Amino acid sequence: MMGEVVAWFLVLDVIPEHIQQTFDLSEEGKLRNSLFDQAIKVVRLGEEIPKKLTSAVIIYNASAWHATKATELYTQLREMDPGIKIMSIPVKG
Repeated sequence: MMGEVVAWFLVLDVIPEHIQQTFDLSEEGKLRNSLFDQAIKVVRLGEEIPKKLTSAVIIYNASAWHATKATELYTQLREMDPGIKIMSIPVKG
């Protein structure tokens, strides 16, 4: 994973407990495991996108509004670099 910049984008108003447990996140959206904290950047909606991003996981609330925001983020990432690997995961709150 050397040289790769991986980001988890959280398109969520509130991070439900089951999402916190699944992705090992705190209520504030920070990674709990410091080992992963070195390898993965967690980005909330509206925060700066990391430079030289190679992979992105967009975790978004399964609502129409959040899906639209996730799609806008996907498009923005593609325009930044068409080679970024992107996976989107809709979740129920």
